[in-house]
Amino acid sequence: MNMKHFRKLLLVLSLLFFIVLTIILIDFKTGDQQTADKPRMSGAMQALTLWTQSRAYPHKDIPADKYFTEFHKEKVKLQKSTGSVDDSSAWRPMGPYNVPGRMISLAVNPDNPQTLYAGSASGGLWRTFQATTGANWHRIHTGFPTLGVMAIAIDKEDTNKIFIGTGEVYGYQQSIGGEVIRTTRGSYGIGILKTTDGGATWEKSLDWSYHQERGIQCIRMNPLNANSLFAATTEGIYKTVDGGETWQLVLNVLMGEDIVINSNDTTKILASCGNLASTGSGLYRSTDGGENWDKINTFPSFTGKTLLEPFISQPDTVFASVADSLTGKGLYRSNDFGINWFRVHGTDVQRYQGWFSHWVAVKANDISQIAHAGVDLYKSNNGGTSLSVIGGVHVDHHNYAHDPSNPNILYIACDGGVYRSTDFGDTYQSIGYALQTAQFYNGFSSSSSDSNLAIGGLQDNGVNLFTGGLGTWNHVIGGDGCWTATNPINDNIIYGEWQNNNIQKSINRGQSFTAATNGLGGGSAFVAPFVISPSNPSILYSGRQIIFKTTDGANQWYPTNDSQELDGNFALSMGISANNSDIVYVGTAPLFTRGHI
Repeated sequence: MNMKHFRKLLLVLSLLFFIVLTIILIDFKTGDQQTADKPRMSGAMQALTLWTQSRAYPHKDIPADKYFTEFHKEKVKLQKSTGSVDDSSAWRPMGPYNVPGRMISLAVNPDNPQTLYAGSASGGLWRTFQATTGANWHRIHTGFPTLGVMAIAIDKEDTNKIFIGTGEVYGYQQSIGGEVIRTTRGSYGIGILKTTDGGATWEKSLDWSYHQERGIQCIRMNPLNANSLFAATTEGIYKTVDGGETWQLVLNVLMGEDIVINSNDTTKILASCGNLASTGSGLYRSTDGGENWDKINTFPSFTGKTLLEPFISQPDTVFASVADSLTGKGLYRSNDFGINWFRVHGTDVQRYQGWFSHWVAVKANDISQIAHAGVDLYKSNNGGTSLSVIGGVHVDHHNYAHDPSNPNILYIACDGGVYRSTDFGDTYQSIGYALQTAQFYNGFSSSSSDSNLAIGGLQDNGVNLFTGGLGTWNHVIGGDGCWTATNPINDNIIYGEWQNNNIQKSINRGQSFTAATNGLGGGSAFVAPFVISPSNPSILYSGRQIIFKTTDGANQWYPTNDSQELDGNFALSMGISANNSDIVYVGTAPLFTRGHI
């Protein structure tokens, strides 16, 4: 190679080296920039991502709707299984039979009024064949993961055909249990289920999944055509004309709450929509079977929810229980099927729960007799002008059902189960015994040495103590029962609390309790946690915005962490080391900032 060619080759190699070096430097700088812009993924996160992706393949994540699909597959497999079940290992119910929990829907069988259906907030669908006494309540197993049942509709021509609406939703996509913020109470549903054999088997009618965060509030069947139904849902008003085979959204307004179909002219329909200040809140009217709707401007505005009731003997007359989120607005009446309205009374029966629990019922053959329920239960004998409080009934009223064969009989569903009246609301009798629908909050505890001693807090039904027997529990603390703790060394010492961390202590195995809140202060969750140390039972921790500690069995509490809040949020959960009382974990609720551990 001559010198001239050598110089050319050297120049080319130099240029190539320069280009490669430039690319490397650019890539290096870009990588630095990407590292600066993107957070680094921890080893733990990489492991979790790999775990998920290996199970989600060919997807990057597990599709949310697949959970229900696989659940259903496994249920079918179990039903087809021929293997025997070992009864010795099966779970057995232990009650409480005498403390039914929150019930939210009711329906009477039109052919046999002794058959009563009841939907619970988190215990599914129940039935009794002895509605007079409520004897032998039994849960109907739908084969689906059914918790809240807020609507029931029975075909009066074929009472084996039943529709139920699932979920208990008060704020749109805001149902997260309500342990810190009461207005987030409730749970999501899976749409509408249908049976054609009296509840033996069920199928999906309106097919939704939990991850969609939806619920059904009400189902109404056309009295002249059982294949035509309307459903008030979180997404608006739906209609079917083929008996639930297909559903169409006919009124696109969030948080549909209630529906009235005029029994004389079923093309005329009223629908109330809205709760907790959702958009479009108001009363809507259709005169063409639900094809078109008009918002009624003569109806009062509201931020809570509105529940409707027609006077059966005169279908153009409709009553409405109207409320803002945290206060009632009164009882309203229309004599022209919703065109014009006037207020009958302004009593705040809903009080602080206009978003949650109220309704109005009118006696089928006597418009002067009206039951209007909210926190308490009221009765009017003059068309609603004046009201009287009815005692002897649990508070927080969610639903009701008329006996179609006897206008004197009214059933009600409330936080205390199911009650029956034979004088249209003047007096009531509880018929909820054996409804195992009580809602236990977190913080259940039991004795470490006696399997017949346990204690737990129930939603709106206090703290209850189990001491053995056939499902009867003892009510020991009032209010909303919350967390509990049992001394692992001496089970004569038991703790419980009612809402907002009002801790109580017993030294006689739960026979009596006294306040144990000396030194506690500051804000707390509605259901606030406290725990007892397994290694030193004299030490307990209590979680508010500040975490408190006691070293003398709750005689005196003092703040930890130099009286500093953790993150400003309320404590939601708490755990303590089994062998070191100094090690405590607290989970906070995402109230003011995101939650933390």
